[in-house]
Order: sequence, then structure tokens, then C-alpha cells
Amino acid sequence: MAESPRGPRAKVAGVDHDPLAALSHLQPHVEQLPCGLTVVAIELPTAHRVLIDTHLRVGARYETNETSGISHFLEHMLYRGTPAHPSAQELALAVESKGGMLLAATATDSGSLTVSSPPGNFAELLALHAQVFQYPVLSGIDVERGIVSQEILEGLDENGRSVDPDNLIRALAFLDHPLGLPITGTLAHLERFDRDMLTAHHGKHYTAQNAVMAIAGPIDIGFALEGVQQHFSNLPQGELARAQAPAPASGPRFSYVKDSGSQTALRVAFRAPGLQSEDEPAVDLILRLIDDGMSTELYRRVCDNLGLCYDVSASYEAYSDSGLFEFRAETTPDRMAAVLREILGIASDLGKRGPSAEALRKAQQRHLWQLYEMLDSPESLTNYFALGTLHQVQRSPIQRQAQLAHFDAPAIAAAASRLFQPQQLSVLAVGTLSRREQEAIAKQVADFR
Repeated sequence: MAESPRGPRAKVAGVDHDPLAALSHLQPHVEQLPCGLTVVAIELPTAHRVLIDTHLRVGARYETNETSGISHFLEHMLYRGTPAHPSAQELALAVESKGGMLLAATATDSGSLTVSSPPGNFAELLALHAQVFQYPVLSGIDVERGIVSQEILEGLDENGRSVDPDNLIRALAFLDHPLGLPITGTLAHLERFDRDMLTAHHGKHYTAQNAVMAIAGPIDIGFALEGVQQHFSNLPQGELARAQAPAPASGPRFSYVKDSGSQTALRVAFRAPGLQSEDEPAVDLILRLIDDGMSTELYRRVCDNLGLCYDVSASYEAYSDSGLFEFRAETTPDRMAAVLREILGIASDLGKRGPSAEALRKAQQRHLWQLYEMLDSPESLTNYFALGTLHQVQRSPIQRQAQLAHFDAPAIAAAASRLFQPQQLSVLAVGTLSRREQEAIAKQVADFR
């Protein structure tokens, strides 16, 4: 039986499952409320909980060398209490007594505050979410400073040097641009943050124009929008936070940081297109071709065929105007050059020859299935729609599927050739390498074409 041209289908218990048909019925409601806050409301009648997920432009991208880490520290401070629940314990108890769960995250160029709610307690937990977002009491600064300091210390060696590969590779790739700053900042920065600095940062970023709220679950959309307008009616309009684009890449670069340990961490990064680039969909598909399960090229070559390391992975982090495509591996020092050779070979081969028709078809189908799975996950849907709307590149899942489905092998090869350029390459090793091993890696980086 031939596969449907519209995408993979399956019959389960006699029911015909068509991912494209299901995704086409997903109709998020997007509205900018009178308070200025944009809300994306998604009705999921079959879900058994509601996600309230507010994303905003904040993070290292919007900081300076003097304020590095303040977004992350403020994120921690928001859950230390509100006027009605003035301690971290009282706030957590109020949320958890209603069956809710508080979550928060700070990334390089965005942050999020999230509460998971049983459907019947949506209204009460929305009110608590609004209090946290708008009116944090910012108490217990020294206590939270101690907690965050422990998080920072995890990335330092016994001499206080950074040995965190994720921080170091972004610093190497973006040099002095804020995209290269550590999300957590440093211990020295942390000591300087006080209530006035936190209040100013909150006032600048936690505004209606700088945030998007997404709500997904078994909700009545009208009721949800009325609740948001009621509880956020006093939210300042503010302005959309803007940041300077990084300078063009000027690699290739190699950096070695000595650190004790049985294995050495390898990071291979290429400066990549941002969310607003025409190449962004192709690079997303390139990631899926390289690393989307254990049958894809990266794991097959490095682990299955050669046994060079226990695990290897790739990721693509896209910002509004730039991005970073990154390979990660850990192995013994004597295998490091071989791992790097395979990674650079995968990048080079994809740009020169492109993917096989079979590999491309599998990547496109897996992408469609993963979009389909979002229908079972309020978290995935709120994250997808909130971030897309925040960065002004919102596409419905069905539009996104169409974007990736139209690529053929030559188009992917051309995009890979533009991505995997020597001047966009940064390579980092953190561990113990001999002089000869360092020279072997440096030569590979210099010779990459």
C-alpha cells in the first residue's frame, strides 16, 4: 500500500490517524488585549491540565558585562513571594495546594514563567501567576544569592576558572557580544546585585510589549482572555527590548581549557542563521538529518561504527538574528582528534553531497510526527506558539510542516554548504590534552574546508 502523499498515516483500533488533518484543525486564538499583552489561547478539549506560559525578551542577550546574570537571578527572585504570599514557602504552598506547579527558565535571549494547573483551578492559579509576574516582593536576596552561587560554582574548577563547556563555546563563538555571556553571570556579578538593580531590570523587561502569554488546555477561550485582562490590566506597556546584532563570524577558532577528569569535553560550533533568516527552516532540517535518534548519521558514525564515545549529540539554537549549531561529545583525550575528524567530516559531506533521498524523507516524516505529538502536550504547544509570537516569526504547525516538506536534497546541500563554513567554526576542548593532541586538533580546525 503506497504512503499517502499528504504524509504518514496509520490505523489504530480501526481509526484513521492523519497527522496533517489533525494539525490543520489546531486553531490558536491570538489577541492583543487592551492592556497591551499578546495572548495565544489554544483549546485542547482532551487534555487534563492547563499550561499558563509567559515568555519575554530577557537574558544574556539583553545584558552587559556589568549586569551579566541579572535576568537569571531575577527569575529566581520572582518565586520568593508576592504581597499576598510574602515568602517562598507561602507562595509555593498556595500554588501546590491548588494542584499547580511553578516553573521558570532563563535562556540566552528569552525567559519564561510557567504554571501548570488542573482545569478546575485555572482561575485561581492564573491570579497567582499574575502576582508573581507583576508584583514580586524580592525578599530574601542574600538567601537566593547563596543558592545561585552554588549553581555558578558547578561550572568552575578549584581555582575559580570557568570550565563549563556550554558557556565557553558561546563565548568563543560570539567573543565580546552579549550572546557570549554566561546566563548565570559570575560570582562577582552576583555579589553586586541589589534590590534597586533587580527592580529596574524587572521594570524594563516584565512589560506588556515585551512579553507573550500562551495558554493551552481544556479552556474556554473567552473566559481565559477575560481572566488575563482582569489580572494584567495594570501591567505597564513598556517597550519591546531590542539588542544589537553580533558582528559577522571571523573564525576558525580553537580553544583549549585544561581541567582534570577522565574524559575531555568537545564542542564544535558553527555560527548559524537566526529565526528570521530564510535558511532557518533548512538548518532545522539539517539538525534532524544529523541527530534525530540513534539511526542518524552522527550517532551511527561516531558511536556505532567507531565506538569513539558513549554519546554524541547536536543542537541548533536560533536567536532572532543569529544562531549557533553545535556538536557535543565527551571522550578520552587520545580519541578526541578522531571524534573531531568524524564531526567535521559529517558537516563537510552534507554540504558537498547532500542527504540521501531516504534520509531526507525520514527526517521530514519524523518532523511531522513530532508536530503531531504536540497535540498531546500543552507544554510543547505553549512553548511553540509563545516563542514564535515573541520573536515575530509565528507559523502554525501546518505551515512549519509545509516549510520543511518542500526541501529536496540539493537545497539541503546548498544550505549546509552555507552553514558549515570555516570562518563560522569554533572548536573547544575542556579536559586534559597533551601538546601533540592539541596540535592535532588545531590543525584540523585550520585545515577545515
